[in-house]
Amino acid sequence: MGHIKNGEKMTVKVVSTLEFSILGFRFGVPITRESEFRTNFLGGIPTKSVGIFIAGEKVGEVKDVRLM
Repeated sequence: MGHIKNGEKMTVKVVSTLEFSILGFRFGVPITRESEFRTNFLGGIPTKSVGIFIAGEKVGEVKDVRLM
């Protein structure tokens, strides 16, 4: 849920090492990759009016939804 509080964006950082051996010598090459992802989970939620239905019948309505 932290990425929703951060404007629906998240940064993922992967840190690894590529290791190989040549003629008995071991070498390691550090590899770092950082990517930013954006989501839109909240974009599909209506914020003005939400109907409440039970068994297909409208039984109520929420007029104003505020997402925290």
